[in-house]
Amino acid sequence: MSRQLHPRHLCALFVLAAVAAVALAATPALADEALRCDQEPYVQNVYWTTQYGPAQADVHTEPENFLKCSRGEYALCYYSGAPGMNCEVDEVTGTANCWCQIFTATEEKPQMVTIAAIQNTCVYIETIAKCGVNGEKCTDMDSAPVCDYLAAGTFNPTTDLISTFSAQPVTSPEDRSGGHYEFGCTECEGLYAGCMTAPCYGRTQSGKSGETYTQCQCPLANGPYQYGRGGSEWSCDAGDGLTWSAAYDPAGCPAKPTAGNIPAPAGMDSSADGSSE
Repeated sequence: MSRQLHPRHLCALFVLAAVAAVALAATPALADEALRCDQEPYVQNVYWTTQYGPAQADVHTEPENFLKCSRGEYALCYYSGAPGMNCEVDEVTGTANCWCQIFTATEEKPQMVTIAAIQNTCVYIETIAKCGVNGEKCTDMDSAPVCDYLAAGTFNPTTDLISTFSAQPVTSPEDRSGGHYEFGCTECEGLYAGCMTAPCYGRTQSGKSGETYTQCQCPLANGPYQYGRGGSEWSCDAGDGLTWSAAYDPAGCPAKPTAGNIPAPAGMDSSADGSSE
């Protein structure tokens, strides 16, 4: 199923972004003052942020779409979906409740935010006003406004954590062997969980080495997608009542692994995670 651009939604968002850009340019002193969006109520970003879908579709098309942030804790849901790291569909709320592992970002292993998947409307507008719609003006570490909100815990003040992305390997809370999920890629079409910048609640310790997990409420999207596991043991059917945490790159999965032990998602430079692994 192809994704169709919704001109009304996209036009409205660009108008808001233009207004934000003018306001920021007119008040350069604000750059050194308190963050602006933490003074506003959280408003879910429902606009089409790319021609392929709204923020919850978690679409990336270029390496610069990934904004690198070196501070703060985050939840990694990239491998969630099937039993062991469940994403349970809640049709009433239009979300999936996904188990995700908690990590702390560093300069060597930053968390990354897909610019088109920023689900806080104000933070999205502020970020594209500075970074450009594709993130091309914020390729340096921590240069994007969204990084400041994540570090301060004000991206969504009602939550314990926010789900982002990194190339860290993940251990299932049910796996006592210490085995890891590492990056893979499988292409599918249908219902999936768009976990990028989704809210997460609670903390649970489990796993062989006492890893910490949280549960994230990821909005559901529908269309073509790629989820982060590969191999014959996985399929597009995550299980009864389950769905995959996933994203969409129109270019599809990588043809072969990129440099290093942990390949980067399709469309993202393998050096983007700052890792030497």
